[in-house]
Amino acid sequence: MTRKYKKIAFSGSFAPLHKGHELVIRKAITLSESLVIGLTSDEYLRRKGVFMPYNKRKEELEKLFSKLNFDKYEIVEINGPFDEKAMDKDIEAIILTEENLDKGKKLNEIRESRGIKPLDLVVIPLVLAEDGEKISSTRIRRGEIDRNGRIIKNKVRN
Repeated sequence: MTRKYKKIAFSGSFAPLHKGHELVIRKAITLSESLVIGLTSDEYLRRKGVFMPYNKRKEELEKLFSKLNFDKYEIVEINGPFDEKAMDKDIEAIILTEENLDKGKKLNEIRESRGIKPLDLVVIPLVLAEDGEKISSTRIRRGEIDRNGRIIKNKVRN
């Protein structure tokens, strides 16, 4: 199979990993020979009021790659959307959703200001839950939906 890119990147907290993340990963595998996944640090997550250990999130990603039978990836710890690792000259594209398109454009401005070729911005649609709202780690942590976007029914209170 011929892939369009040699190296493509995407990032996130993956706290927890869900169906939308899996779509991003599957798409990235079809587009590129190798992947760089920016996994947010514990410190960055704490600043956002979230905590799920980095090692646990990394392990979930590694299990998914194993399930997908893809081993040409690197998981790097990042401290925000414009981390120095995003300045890698070998990265040719970044996968993001429409809601993060502005961050991708800003990243390209920073890269260009440093004399680094801008990335192709590969925009993919959000994955929706049963209720038509986006699947997100935040909604999962709140107990609204599961990792596949199924609504979690509220327990009847006595």
